[in-house]
Amino acid sequence: MIGFWGSKIFVMLFGVLYPAVQSYHAIKSTAKDTEDHTQTQWLTYWVVFSLFSTIEFLLDVVIVWIPLYYEVKLLFVLWMALPQWNGALWIWQKSETTVDQYMIQVENWGEKFKPKKDKKEKVDVATKDD
Repeated sequence: MIGFWGSKIFVMLFGVLYPAVQSYHAIKSTAKDTEDHTQTQWLTYWVVFSLFSTIEFLLDVVIVWIPLYYEVKLLFVLWMALPQWNGALWIWQKSETTVDQYMIQVENWGEKFKPKKDKKEKVDVATKDD
């Protein structure tokens, strides 16, 4: 058992630092054929990792009671991050439609909080272009 602190260190190394370095290399990559695949892999990783981290944060009170959770979490992060498995890409491909539906709901909810433009302001903007 590696426990809480061992898991924290390994997840930080392999779940955050390693993907961050690989993402940096993907951004700096100049080879067009490898660039698209590499960028997709790492952008997908960060989306899935952030969703996982959010869910973990919300369920933290329950998670601490699950035996070997931190060891399983480390294996999960390795599976998502390492290019041999591309687990994050697999998760994304399986759940993209569901995530898209939630994103539409979140964006619609966010529209409620945008300031509404005045009709006069819209007219002024339209006449300025002419």
